[in-house]
Amino acid sequence: MTKKTRIAIDMDEVIADAMGAIRQWVKSEYQHEWDDAELVGYAMRDLLAEDRLHALHEHLHRGEFFRDWRCWMARRTPCGH
Repeated sequence: MTKKTRIAIDMDEVIADAMGAIRQWVKSEYQHEWDDAELVGYAMRDLLAEDRLHALHEHLHRGEFFRDWRCWMARRTPCGH
């Protein structure tokens, strides 16, 4: 029997903090930071100007964005615990 490779994709941010990574990128690129209340009910397309949204999409498709995501548990648990 042949073993098949499985790839799991976290589409709902249960394991990885995609929104946190996007927020960090926007902060580093545009010196803008949202608090949690400002994001409720909105998508990035509602919050970013068209040129910035385009830049975000380009960044997402380069590949390095996905390399450095933090795990939810790592974010909630202090280092070394």
